[in-house]
Amino acid sequence: MGRALLAFVLGLLALNACPDLPSPAIRLGLGLLLLPLLLLAIRSRTSGWVIAAAGLSGLLWAILSGAALLDQRPALPPRGEITVLTVRIVDFPQYRNGGQRLLAEVVSTDDPAVTLSAGAMVRISDYGVARVYRPGETWRLKVRLRAPRGLSNPGSFDYETWLFQQGIVATASIREDPANARLATAWFSLQHLRAHLAAQIDRVLADHPQAGLVRALALGDQGALTPEQWAVFRDTGTTHLAVISGQHILMAAAPVYGSTRWAWPRLAGLALRIAAPRAAALALLAAAFGYSALAGFSVPTQRAVVMLAALTAAVWWRREATASRILLGALVLILSLDPRAALAPGTWLSFGAVACLYVGLRGRMGGGGRLMDLLRSQWVVTLGLVPILLLAFGRLSWVAPIVNLVLIPLFSLLLLPLILGGTLLAAIHPVLGAPLLWAAAHVLSWLWMPWALLAAWPGAAASLPALGLMSTLVLVGGVLWMLAPRGFPGRLIGLLLVLLAWTRVDTAPGAGDLEMAMLDVGQGQAVVVRTARHVLLYDTGPRMGTSDAVEWVVEPYLRRQGIGRLDAVVISHADTDHSGGAARLREVMPVDDWLSGGTPPFPGTRPCRAGATWTWDQVRFEILHPGITPNDSDNEGSCVLRIIAPGGRILLTGDIGRQTEMALLAQGMDVRAEILALAHHGSAGSSSAPFLAAVAPEWALAAAGFGNRWDFPRPVVRDRLARQGSALAVTGELGAVTVRLRPGKPIAMDGYRCRARRYWQAAPVGCPAKE
Repeated sequence: MGRALLAFVLGLLALNACPDLPSPAIRLGLGLLLLPLLLLAIRSRTSGWVIAAAGLSGLLWAILSGAALLDQRPALPPRGEITVLTVRIVDFPQYRNGGQRLLAEVVSTDDPAVTLSAGAMVRISDYGVARVYRPGETWRLKVRLRAPRGLSNPGSFDYETWLFQQGIVATASIREDPANARLATAWFSLQHLRAHLAAQIDRVLADHPQAGLVRALALGDQGALTPEQWAVFRDTGTTHLAVISGQHILMAAAPVYGSTRWAWPRLAGLALRIAAPRAAALALLAAAFGYSALAGFSVPTQRAVVMLAALTAAVWWRREATASRILLGALVLILSLDPRAALAPGTWLSFGAVACLYVGLRGRMGGGGRLMDLLRSQWVVTLGLVPILLLAFGRLSWVAPIVNLVLIPLFSLLLLPLILGGTLLAAIHPVLGAPLLWAAAHVLSWLWMPWALLAAWPGAAASLPALGLMSTLVLVGGVLWMLAPRGFPGRLIGLLLVLLAWTRVDTAPGAGDLEMAMLDVGQGQAVVVRTARHVLLYDTGPRMGTSDAVEWVVEPYLRRQGIGRLDAVVISHADTDHSGGAARLREVMPVDDWLSGGTPPFPGTRPCRAGATWTWDQVRFEILHPGITPNDSDNEGSCVLRIIAPGGRILLTGDIGRQTEMALLAQGMDVRAEILALAHHGSAGSSSAPFLAAVAPEWALAAAGFGNRWDFPRPVVRDRLARQGSALAVTGELGAVTVRLRPGKPIAMDGYRCRARRYWQAAPVGCPAKE
């Protein structure tokens, strides 16, 4: 039975590695194949047939579930479609970068051409007037509706996968219109109750600095937390404490289980009807369900309730099963109800933590007292989750074990009871809940100072380089060996395997080789250039509100490549789509030299000057522009950098226009290059025909966002390139574009979306042919 359950899970997971869903014909063929497999499994009861049938069942169920969600996506042009939606707000707004993010359920659409069915989930951005949204309200909104799409880079957050995992079929941005209005409020609904409780908490705590964290812990309102608070949680490994999940559900429900288990035998009449273990299990499930309802039945809380339901069923029907089989059965149940849960790191962190405790503590509890048991538990969970954390986030917090050792008991025994008790009492009247909520807020304030100080320590956390498949397998094997039950031989071998996993093969280019990655940063530019021992960053991408491309893309990419220091940063010019991340980059990574064209981003930046050259590892760098004479604009004063390697040449042009292009040609500059970064993202005012003819690139690269409102690169530029036989790669269409130049070998081009795409992600356009 256990092997069949495992086969079902593996079948579900197999689809997640596919770039496309199987065609209807293949689905039909798999369905027809399943029928005889099921008959053979039932008749022969041979384990092999049972396992095969279970694995194919899991694969087919994942295909049907994924296809059903993808079929709900509307067919939309790249720039989206302006339409009017009637939606119901299903959760609290999240405030980011001067705007609001809303999760909403479609009620109806005014445009019959927009195939968006009622009940479909959309994520709406509102950067307009200060509208106030509450869960349960129905709104009429004019929006630009877009298909789900995100940036595609190694190491950065996968927005498209997150949208798919959350069941969101489209995104939208609100267009200002007099008809935008609230239509109704659901007075008798769970959403309205949550909105009422949030208002009561705000009334009690007013402007208390920890009011947002109290709301997050009581109602799952993550939008109430500030970016600074999220940074503290991330760097101390305590994000799990701020997001209501299985851990919170269990912490809140455990006292209910314990009190019921103690009191039930003392109630003679009830104890004769229902045994105390059964009654306590039901109470545990009811408490978990109630807290999950307060949190809006978020995906993590749904998983927790399903897990506890499986445990309750085992207790109720007195099924004797090992902990491993119960855990595997709960996983199968969760993935059967929602196969997309396999894409959520929280699923594997939750099950991984329980599995680590089961495997790592067998035969080790009870010796040394409760304190030693608590320390062992923390050590086992911390070590066991390392592979999952690295694969999911590429980041580890070194202070997490100590911080969690202190905070988890405080949250379990003190803060959650205060917050939940105060919230329920405040639902009756704010005065009743005020003492408990104020006590919780003050405890959080006392904890926050040392908590934040630990997060600010430079060594608190680190982003680690990406591990290859073999290194990951070695790491997992080493961790399992170290967690093996007492008496398992050679525990030192497990430690050696963990250390061996971090002995990485050097991935830097060889001497004379050159690697360039034009990152997908939306409508902006950031280019990483690597030689054997040096790294240069050309532009830092755009800024949006309080965030920027260095935070979203550039730093995660560099860390995943094992790059912790930059030899030089060149800011082509001061426009924020090129320099928006410069300030943050100064804070998060050491840089040996800063250069810029146009207005320098900050004091101490050296100006780019034509004629400057340097050589790294047999690769020559030449600044062609600007000269000493002032330019008419920052765009025309962009720093033009030519890179000459034994295997080819690259020309980076910033935002120069036709004026500067003609000036470079008039000066007799050698601008020939196999790789050209199109100026100004491919605008019609740049990339003139004479300039393109002089450069004669094999490949032209455009740093342009998908469906951008300027239609970059412009059709006229595309036509010019096509007429002279130059291929075009656009970051918004291909994701991050990587170029490798090696002596005596053809140019190697790679689009990240082409290489790493999964079936729920947008298809790339024009993938480069492989070598």
